[in-house]
Order: sequence, then structure tokens, then C-alpha cells
Amino acid sequence: MRDPYSVLGVSPNASEEEIKKAYKKLAKQYHPDVTGNSPEAEKMMQEINAAYDEVMNKKNSYNPFEAASNNNNSSDEPLVYQAAQNYIRYHRFKEALNALSQIDIKERTAKWYYLSAICHANLGNATEATLNARKACSLDPGNSEYSNLLNYLETGRSTYQQTNRSYGNVYTGGLGSFCLSLIMMRFCCFFCC
Repeated sequence: MRDPYSVLGVSPNASEEEIKKAYKKLAKQYHPDVTGNSPEAEKMMQEINAAYDEVMNKKNSYNPFEAASNNNNSSDEPLVYQAAQNYIRYHRFKEALNALSQIDIKERTAKWYYLSAICHANLGNATEATLNARKACSLDPGNSEYSNLLNYLETGRSTYQQTNRSYGNVYTGGLGSFCLSLIMMRFCCFFCC
């Protein structure tokens, strides 16, 4: 098969919208209803469909390691960290943890624990997230990003619990029940008058 981009008449940098537009144009041109079931047109239509599928699969596939290597990583940081960050950016937390698991336990840095904490927090594992955030802070105590995450993880639940208790006080007696009584009286008066 020829280059799929040349079959569709688009550049490799074309957007999905441009690719779809080119495909529709060619599909209308070579459709069997238009060409009278011509064998040449049918062959061309198969080639157009195959090219479209190949191009769209390339556009929709995502390789975080490739994206990380394209960032021109100039630091000594392992490529796995950037791959994990790319996964996190796209909310693919399990894949990020899988990438991070490639780092040997002895080589795990504060950043490793920080990224792991983010993943665990987003997957609902608050205990593991908090433990990893604490470890990141102990390895790099001056990093405000790490301490902010730890602070959020440790105080987020207590803030929620305090808020929950204060809402409970409003709805169970006191001022809450008085307001509810006034609303009900006004509602009844509306129908009576």
C-alpha cells in the first residue's frame, strides 16, 4: 500500500478534522453508487478505507515514552518519570503506576513518591497516597509542591468531616428546623390565599 497520507491527500501533520474531511471527499468520489460498481473504484475505496484507518489509529494511539523522549529530556531524570507524568496528564493513573513500578526500590526518589502519591490519590487510595507524599516530603523537605500535596491529603479529609458535621447541625434542630417551619408556613399560605 502507498503512504496512507498521500492516499488521503493530507500531510502527516494534518488535524483529525482535516483527515476526516479528506476521507469524506474521497469516499463520495469513489463510492460504488457514484461509480456504478466499477472494480477500479472499489479497489480505490478499499485503499482509502485502509489509509484512513491507519492514519486515525496513529493519531489516536498515545505512547507516553515517545512523548517523553520528544520533550528533549536534558536532565539525568529517568525517562520513566516523564512517561508517568504524561500518563497522569491524561488521567491514566494505573498506567502511570505501572510505568513507575519499573524503577527499582533503591533508586526511587522524592519525585517517584510524589508521582505515586498523585496516582494513588486519584485512584481513591488515600492511605497509600498520604504515605507516598510523606516519603516525598522527607526526601525533599524544601519542595513546596510535595508539601502542598501532603497538606491537601492530610487536611482534605478533616475539612470534609468538619463541613459534614456543620451541615448536620443545621439540619437537626435549632435554627434549621425553625427556618424549615417558616418555609412550610409560607408554602401553605400560598395555596390558601
